[in-house]
Amino acid sequence: MSLQVIIVAVIGIVVLVVLVMMFSSKARSFGTATTSCVAKGGHCTADCASNEIEHYGTDCAARAKDDLEDATAKRCCATFYETEKKTETPPPAPAPPATP
Repeated sequence: MSLQVIIVAVIGIVVLVVLVMMFSSKARSFGTATTSCVAKGGHCTADCASNEIEHYGTDCAARAKDDLEDATAKRCCATFYETEKKTETPPPAPAPPATP
């Protein structure tokens, strides 16, 4: 009887360790994804435009260090409002009823 309890306990501990390893690796990739500039709706650039806001703590600085073409693109900038108002054209007026 006690040997069965030990075997079940060992199997339970192994399953628990495997589950913890799976969830910790998923949490690490989730943390990496949330620091991505693209995930925040932005793009890496040297300077933000007047209609953009800078997101701090993103991966732009690390990407700029590895990117030889644009090493100055260290800021994550995302548009926070539209600069031009979009106007909708009104729908056409309904046709007048036909006279009999």
